[in-house]
Amino acid sequence: MRKIILNIMLILLLFCTLSCNNLKTTITEDIKVNKEKYNKLAEAIYKCDFSRFSYNQYIGKEYFPEILVAALNDTKLKDKVQYISLYKSSYCDNNSFNLKSGEYHIWYDSCPKSSFYLNEKLMDEWRVDNNWSITKSYR
Repeated sequence: MRKIILNIMLILLLFCTLSCNNLKTTITEDIKVNKEKYNKLAEAIYKCDFSRFSYNQYIGKEYFPEILVAALNDTKLKDKVQYISLYKSSYCDNNSFNLKSGEYHIWYDSCPKSSFYLNEKLMDEWRVDNNWSITKSYR
């Protein structure tokens, strides 16, 4: 019985590891191939009224307006994003945002010349292009 439980736990761990790595690869490739869809997603987010929320606050998917849900559904992020966070930029007029999916964060930086501060011990980063990047948190 103990051996069966260990085998099940091993299979679940393997499945979780593969599905997490797959998200990074899937989203990275989707952003590269469908750049226009992700630009429309960014436009949709900027059109949404999140004024009742603070910057740097996680906004749950139950508060996503229809325009945002429709834009997400047009990408590989469909049913994968649990939260969005908006960030006030100190170096340009536009704000940046973060879409959280599990331990992954899909970042949109509206000022492509900037870069995110990353603590390498807590996060890995994969830069997709000038605006988009994906980070994985280890906290």
